[in-house]
Amino acid sequence: MPNFYAILTSIFFSGVLSLNSELPIQYELANNILENYQKGLIPKVKKDSPINVSMSIQLYQIIQVNEPQQFLLLNAWVVERWVDQMLGWDPDEFDNETEIMVRHDDVWLPDTTLYNSLEMDDSASKKLTHVKVTTLGKQRGARIELLYPTIYKISCLLNLRFFPFDMQKCRMTFGSWSFDNSLIDYYPHIFKNGPVGLQNFLENDAWSVLVTHVDRQEKKYSCCPNNYTLLHYDVVIQRKPLYYVLNLIAPTAVITFISIIGFFTSVNPFTNFCNVCVWKLISNPYMSLFLSRYVSCASVVSFFFPLATFGDVDVVMLLG
Repeated sequence: MPNFYAILTSIFFSGVLSLNSELPIQYELANNILENYQKGLIPKVKKDSPINVSMSIQLYQIIQVNEPQQFLLLNAWVVERWVDQMLGWDPDEFDNETEIMVRHDDVWLPDTTLYNSLEMDDSASKKLTHVKVTTLGKQRGARIELLYPTIYKISCLLNLRFFPFDMQKCRMTFGSWSFDNSLIDYYPHIFKNGPVGLQNFLENDAWSVLVTHVDRQEKKYSCCPNNYTLLHYDVVIQRKPLYYVLNLIAPTAVITFISIIGFFTSVNPFTNFCNVCVWKLISNPYMSLFLSRYVSCASVVSFFFPLATFGDVDVVMLLG
């Protein structure tokens, strides 16, 4: 009988060992590198060596340019790269496996913040899923790549003085909100066509991207002893004016031209005056409704008044 129990025990343990031996190498690797990992602590071994975060942005789509509320809505693809000194392994110990994909909430992430964002909830603006971990050696750590799509809603001062032939310059400012540059430092990734990638950009019917620019700034705040690193991404866009020329400028010019011609060709001045008034009653509400969608309160004086004055030339001529 004792021999029977010994046989069962040996079969059981051999089965457990065989199951462990059949465990995928990715499982063993993840268990090994994350066993004592503290994702809430910054993974910095050397005191004077900050974590350098490389940031790249690819613009995918201009969703909305909202002139009355002064904001820009963009769809972009972002990649952040840094070296985590607490992760890393010897590939020879794990069947020459050099990289692994883990969930984003299993590792430490920099608190990269868009300073001029109008959306305070990160989960509403960017979708985080996994990070790619590539070993640099057991003692050197691992390179982390965080890729995610995002929708940025940024405040932007839009000047409509030259509407609809205007160009707008909007800035996105990125940086760490909690860590100064002795702990986290930021550097921009530059593409062949500029600091913001446009290879996958979807053309917009109303706007075109002219140029992009990036500035790296180390800024000192009065609250803190060390500097903070900021990345300023500038995107210059130009409005495509054809729609407004056909629907706003051309009708206004035609109405004014007909009114002036009608004034000089009319036999009865009173009839001419009535015609002009009718034209104004028809055109002004249309123009006001059309412009109210685009012109903000700050630009009413600089833009709408000269246009209205141009439309009232015929009345001035009549009264003169």
